Amino acid sequence: MVFNRQPGMVQVFAATTNGTFGSQTFGITTGTSNCGASMISQGTKNFVEANREALAKDMSRGQGETIGALTWMAGCTDSHSVGAALQQRYSTIIPSEKASSQEIADKLVETLKTDKSLGCQI
Repeated sequence: MVFNRQPGMVQVFAATTNGTFGSQTFGITTGTSNCGASMISQGTKNFVEANREALAKDMSRGQGETIGALTWMAGCTDSHSVGAALQQRYSTIIPSEKASSQEIADKLVETLKTDKSLGCQI
């Protein structure tokens, strides 16, 4: 953010600064780098696209690696609770095979946001 989109060698300095001081990681984690809901939704969409089949299987069982990863990404407190919630809402989140990754991601984020018992930080 400090160096914005300045062209040239300043970008090398920006990357070094981010890596050295951890400012990029801190900014993303704390939400101070403009990584709002749209960034979370985009990240979830990318996750769904890359893991769609495994995610669907894990959601149907209520557990698995993709549930654990999603729990971590969303800052939720317990993957078992997330798995149970996603299993219960499976047919709402994935209504058909034709549902787009964006539709699935939006419903996933909505579920994780609205179910306060999951303790998600999104």
